Amino acid sequence: MIRRLLPLALVLALHLLPVHAQQEEHPIDSELGRCTERNDTTIGMLNCSGAAYERWDAELNAVYRELMANLPPAAADQLRNAQRRWLAFRDEEFKAINEIYANRQGTMWSLIVADTRLKLLRRRVEDLIGYRHDLSMNQ
Repeated sequence: MIRRLLPLALVLALHLLPVHAQQEEHPIDSELGRCTERNDTTIGMLNCSGAAYERWDAELNAVYRELMANLPPAAADQLRNAQRRWLAFRDEEFKAINEIYANRQGTMWSLIVADTRLKLLRRRVEDLIGYRHDLSMNQ
């Protein structure tokens, strides 16, 4: 039994290694933290979050392009389809987030909306970075 579980444990450990490595703060998040420390008003923090969103979006596009350039055609087609569906999901999720928090009183809710949207984008980038890491292990 242990002999059968050992290879599975090894594969899981190797796959989770990049997740652990990603626990270090990403430079975009570091800059967001510095920006919000300098701009502690609601509008200042929203501007910081908007700038971070733009940087995460640029990172998403860069990692996606890199993956597409290094994938075999069938895998590239699947990733392209998945990315298109994720973008549609993102747009619908943003609509839902806006509606969920639409009637909340207080300026903090606009910050929560911005942060929730930012986290959704960041998770997708982290997924693509994970794929890129896994592919680099084969080279």
